[in-house]
Amino acid sequence: MKIRALRGMDEIHLRELNARYYPDDRFPGFRKNFASALAIVDNNDKIITAGGVELIAEGVCITDKEFSEHVRGKALRMLLQSMRLTCGRINQSDLHVFSNNHDEIWERALLGDGFKPLEGAFYIEV
Repeated sequence: MKIRALRGMDEIHLRELNARYYPDDRFPGFRKNFASALAIVDNNDKIITAGGVELIAEGVCITDKEFSEHVRGKALRMLLQSMRLTCGRINQSDLHVFSNNHDEIWERALLGDGFKPLEGAFYIEV
């Protein structure tokens, strides 16, 4: 096995793999917002796995919980709208937001603003 940069001609094969094995997931493209895009190939240059580091936007906030639920919910929705506008300005197609303490108001605001729960997420500090 060896590692190499992804090539433009790899996209057709990767799209086929994505459709076959991950039909519910959008194809990542590996070009827009990727710091690296690599393929692990066998001795015949056949791709075993491919991936890279995608630069993603993550929404972060701190909320004063002494305010009423109504006021906090309204403030969070305003903040989320601003975050969406920022993502559009910097050409980010996704915005990730995590609810670390399972704040129901924050989660309701996210769901009400069109966010979808994400399963299978993992995190590591590097």
